[in-house]
Amino acid sequence: MFDDRREAASGACIGHRVVHERERARRAGARARDCRAARSQARLRAVVAEKLRRRSSRRRRCR
Repeated sequence: MFDDRREAASGACIGHRVVHERERARRAGARARDCRAARSQARLRAVVAEKLRRRSSRRRRCR
């Protein structure tokens, strides 16, 4: 991911590289959390829609 030669030429220390690694890991974790939340939200919505469908199956003309 990192270009070592460019980093050495710019004089970036290893500590800063660690900071970058941690930042990317944090961002990836946040994205994974968002994905998980979206998936659970979709599951909830599907359950609600299924309940509505089952309840309205008797009177389908309504709505």
